[in-house]
Amino acid sequence: MKTTKRLTFGVLLFILSTSAMYSIIGWKINENDYIIKFETKKASGTIGGLKGALHFDPDNLGGADMDLSVDVNTLNLGNDLKTKHAKADDFFDVEQYPTIYFKSTEFKKVTDGYEVSGNLTIKSTTKPISILFTFDANASTPIFLGDFELNRLDYGLTGKSSVGEILKINIKVPVSK
Repeated sequence: MKTTKRLTFGVLLFILSTSAMYSIIGWKINENDYIIKFETKKASGTIGGLKGALHFDPDNLGGADMDLSVDVNTLNLGNDLKTKHAKADDFFDVEQYPTIYFKSTEFKKVTDGYEVSGNLTIKSTTKPISILFTFDANASTPIFLGDFELNRLDYGLTGKSSVGEILKINIKVPVSK
């Protein structure tokens, strides 16, 4: 009888701990408030159409997950001619590749916030990247803030070389539960 009670208690404890491990907060992107900015040596702009799933709890990084996309058709460089060129074949080729994807693989705590590692797909190229970010859950509107850089040539964005090879990306994503 004692063995059965112990076994039952052990199974119940395992089930409860597993349930707690996977009860992580799913955040909804505030669609009209987020900002994704980018800049190179001679070009800057924004991109929109952010969609996807954000599951993040600073106390449960093992259960965190980001599966996001942006719509390359929303690319805006503030000048119609520059925007049209950026959407052309030698840059983003929006007709064939209208979406950029990011899928997380790991989260970790770092000195100034968090780091998410994952796979970024632009055009037909997928490469691993890491993004440093902060998360303020106590703000009136919880918010993710992140910055990262990437080399556009790594993703087949070959176009005009005078714009610079390094893209600096700044992300501000307010969320709600």
